Amino acid sequence: MNIGIHYSNHQWQLPSAQTFQRLKLTRPECIKTCLFTQFGFDQAEMHKQLRREFPQALIVARLFAPMGGGPWPPDDFARQFQPHIEALKGVVEWFEVHNEPNHERNVEGFGNTQAQFEEFAHWAARVLQILKHNHPWAKWVFPGQLVDGGPYINFWKANLEVIRQFDAWGVHCYWQFENHTSREWGRCYEIAHEMLPDKPIIITEFGDSTTERRPIDKVRYYREWYQAVDRHPYVLGTALYILGGTQDWINRPGIPNFDVIEDMARSIGDLPRQDRHSVPNGNPPPPPPPPPPTDLQPGVVSNQDIITVFAHVSTQLGFGQWELMGRAGLSLGELAAHRQAVYNKGKIEALPGLNDQQRRLIIAELVRRANLRSADEAINFAFGGEVEFLPSTGLLLRRSELMGIPLEPSRELQINLDQANTALEKRTFLAWNRYGVALLAIADALTLEPAVVVAIVASLSDRRGLSPDGRLLIRFEPPIFYEKWGRTHSDAFDDAFQFDSAQPHQGHRWRSSAVEPWQECHTNQQSEWAAFTQARIWDETAAKLSVRMGLVEIMGFNYAMLGYQSVDEMLAAFATHERFQLFALFDFIAGESGNSRRLNALQAQDFDTFAALHYGFSDAARFSVTLRGLAETFNRFNPIPVD
Repeated sequence: MNIGIHYSNHQWQLPSAQTFQRLKLTRPECIKTCLFTQFGFDQAEMHKQLRREFPQALIVARLFAPMGGGPWPPDDFARQFQPHIEALKGVVEWFEVHNEPNHERNVEGFGNTQAQFEEFAHWAARVLQILKHNHPWAKWVFPGQLVDGGPYINFWKANLEVIRQFDAWGVHCYWQFENHTSREWGRCYEIAHEMLPDKPIIITEFGDSTTERRPIDKVRYYREWYQAVDRHPYVLGTALYILGGTQDWINRPGIPNFDVIEDMARSIGDLPRQDRHSVPNGNPPPPPPPPPPTDLQPGVVSNQDIITVFAHVSTQLGFGQWELMGRAGLSLGELAAHRQAVYNKGKIEALPGLNDQQRRLIIAELVRRANLRSADEAINFAFGGEVEFLPSTGLLLRRSELMGIPLEPSRELQINLDQANTALEKRTFLAWNRYGVALLAIADALTLEPAVVVAIVASLSDRRGLSPDGRLLIRFEPPIFYEKWGRTHSDAFDDAFQFDSAQPHQGHRWRSSAVEPWQECHTNQQSEWAAFTQARIWDETAAKLSVRMGLVEIMGFNYAMLGYQSVDEMLAAFATHERFQLFALFDFIAGESGNSRRLNALQAQDFDTFAALHYGFSDAARFSVTLRGLAETFNRFNPIPVD
């Protein structure tokens, strides 16, 4: 949902038909709006219109309070917005709490001193507490900051513990001249991500504030910026500032012209969209599991059940609230008009437009909610009958209970790297500190000793699966691309790629055209991605099949045996979270049956047999010694409390 727009911020006037038409031209995946306590039009109906027109879009409504006279008391802020938030229930789920608190105090912020940063932290914590209590169904976004070229980082640091409590971090990205690529300006979302890597980010405003630059001249900067941010799955949405509401100040001297003109809207609409795999809480969704073992019969749930569950699963998978209902051919208006009526629109299994993963999650959520029969339930679920929901088996990828596990153990369970006196110890400690929680879950799922699982990952050396900017780490293999595509397109391949036919693992080079000089493929990640990108020009699928992915460096052509329906699905999952890379490693070891000879050897801690099967007989002795040493090292320093 990275290609988005900031809708009109006019407090007293409904956006014009022309503004709405330009919004449609942008094909927004994210729409940022403002919600006021005093207004001159039906703002609830405006949001409903947006939801009807853009059922897939992530809509973020800012709770905007004019604070030029000073901050509103937290209780007063929450009380005045309460009816307006509730009016959007079922339409908008995400709300940004205020705007640019680090702005000067007499504008709309709390101020730009350290004491005022801390004042806002206390205010935001109290407001969030009240909002969560009053609206448990909603999700909350920490407000975007005034972009001032770097000092805002002190504001972020003062509020870091409060930001952790929000569901997402709102970030503003503005620039002048060529600063759209600067980390302090146009790419400051990267700094935020480094400060809190697990916190999803929504860029609630961005734009080119160069005063002498015309809107039409900003188009190329916006397209470049969109394409750059689109590579970061932790960014859930963006909002280009601004579509409408600028009439009062757009032509004032010295004020940047942020108006989104029609040509700009068309250009944004022409940008390609990705199939999104990130979800609002920052945890990636499970890739498609096997077909559901059973189904729910019509007549056992209410229309309200279907509305609630579809909305929940849809947002869990990173879509708009009503995306899955739309795909399944269900009418929100029709079901909502008869909320407590018995659902009779057909079996979940028979609904069109859903894949097996989506059906399984919908069924699981219906079953889960049906078992919560208590007076505390916010909605009366009319679930009836018995449904057998079988636990998932086989590949780790298909075990729903593993999908939400974190990676790092808590700080008190991490091993101090200062204790490492050898390279073996350092590798062991790093593997545990980075992935310990996931490794314990994998060990439990495969009946392995934790030390064995840690040893397998530690044997990969000090590799990571994602670079600091969130991009998947890869290694592009020209010999494989030759087999997958180049053999039947030899002239084109020879113009673009080279490798040593006598020793195919050597001499890997690429170039962008026959007149350009040859470049090494494996110099760094920039060169790997450049070679990969060149291959994708010729054949997208063959290029992906020819890539080693993530910390485990598994080739793309292994996607089917690892449980993926396509190499695109595997690449997207690996790029979303290192969790899926770890699953792939151990699914590769265990096999689809979950009972391979390699797994049996590890269960018996027979490193000699495992090394021979996994690495080959020529390297078995060396790897067996290494794995045994890594496992023994972890057992010596094991931080897991003993019952």
